[in-house]
Amino acid sequence: MSKSLIPLSLVPPGINDERQRALVQTFGEMLAELDLTKLSLVAPMTVDARALPYLVRAFSAQEFVDPNFPEHVQRRILSEIWRLKSLQGYTAGVRLGLRLLGMQMRITQWHDMQPMGVPNTHEITFSGGRGTV
Repeated sequence: MSKSLIPLSLVPPGINDERQRALVQTFGEMLAELDLTKLSLVAPMTVDARALPYLVRAFSAQEFVDPNFPEHVQRRILSEIWRLKSLQGYTAGVRLGLRLLGMQMRITQWHDMQPMGVPNTHEITFSGGRGTV
């Protein structure tokens, strides 16, 4: 019999009988055997890999994380998801997103092109080194 995670003092007086105390004791012992830190859905770098799809949904990151991405890339994106969302639609967001995928980019805005490009357009040149993902 291991130590219970739930103290018996938490059993309300109205149901505090031998059967309820045994149930709480058994449930508390089962909880004590679990590593509850792996169930934490707020730490993308340490959460159990099987929970990553749930973390993607919990963070509303479906548009940023493809389920076919390698596990370490999913974790990297999820760890930066709030910053990535705040920069969505900006050059800095594109740069961050590509960096999280293991790539780098060079952007040229339309007004910096020679000759000047079509207004409100840009060219992006991105590269990814071998083994960077």
